[in-house]
Amino acid sequence: MHKFIVGTGKYIYEVEHPFGMLSSGMSWGNISHVATDSSGNVYVYRRQDPPMLIFGREGQHLHSWGNDQL
Repeated sequence: MHKFIVGTGKYIYEVEHPFGMLSSGMSWGNISHVATDSSGNVYVYRRQDPPMLIFGREGQHLHSWGNDQL
């Protein structure tokens, strides 16, 4: 299997498939942005409710927000 590496300099990331465990009844939808914080949490913005999904560094779904804000 090939590794997919993105980024430059000290900001280099390896894409992990599959990533994230969605809560029951949720689907990924169309993802337009992904970001991380200094704790390793992953923030996913998608184009359906709830638009913001927050995952821990191991992929566990921590929180979501933004229903009816699109």
